[in-house]
Amino acid sequence: MKESTPKEIMSKYPRTSKMIFPNGDVEYLEVPKAVFVPDHNPEREYWKGIEIVEWSNGDKELRVCSWTRKRGTKTWIWGQFTPIMSLDMLKRLVKMVEEIL
Repeated sequence: MKESTPKEIMSKYPRTSKMIFPNGDVEYLEVPKAVFVPDHNPEREYWKGIEIVEWSNGDKELRVCSWTRKRGTKTWIWGQFTPIMSLDMLKRLVKMVEEIL
């Protein structure tokens, strides 16, 4: 059975993301779409994914990210540091990105 990404997560897209570079420059990126696959454990819910990121010059790139929350809570937390996933998860995500681009 294929799980659907929670509506609370998908309702956050499209969104704008702020990037602050080491020299202090700031750029706002548009994040129009994202795709996710589930990766749960007994204590937490995880949705690992790829966001489509559009730079101000129009270039599109991909950002690996995740949304997680402790089971039984309502607040989803976004993260992008060190998402670990299986090759199968990555292949599924890439296929999903290809379908929406």
